[in-house]
Amino acid sequence: MNIAEASGHVSGMKSGEGSGGHSKCQSVIVCIPTFNRPEGLRLCLDSICRQVFPADARIAVSIVVADNGDGSVASSLNGTAEQFAFPMRAIHVPDRGLCHARNALFAEARGKADFLALIDDDEIASPSWLWSLVETARSHDADAVIGPVFPRYEPGVASWYLMSG
Repeated sequence: MNIAEASGHVSGMKSGEGSGGHSKCQSVIVCIPTFNRPEGLRLCLDSICRQVFPADARIAVSIVVADNGDGSVASSLNGTAEQFAFPMRAIHVPDRGLCHARNALFAEARGKADFLALIDDDEIASPSWLWSLVETARSHDADAVIGPVFPRYEPGVASWYLMSG
């Protein structure tokens, strides 16, 4: 998914500067749709902020959250965005449905990054999730890469739902 130029954070590096095996800074926008799950979103964001990268990695990460609820999550996130490890912004998507939220995320990110990474608000990313996706896409010149994320269920979820995988 080669989209274009960076908007994000790289510790003291600019796009195109080189060191080690990673000569070009790669930019990634992590896209997270959410609907009335502030605690799940917080845990998801925490897992994104705990991503680890090799010392010579040249990666600029930013986060966009699409609030598909009443807009209160977007408002509260935009007021506290500086507390996150990566630049973050939230948008409100009033048209209900996951497809509307994801399409709004794609529109928001279009032309702003080399890669997009999608994760839902009820999922937790392992510490190497993002680097693994980027490195796999880069090394195989892939347009799309998928990888595991782990759902986190709210207390009281029906047992049939849990067993569905």
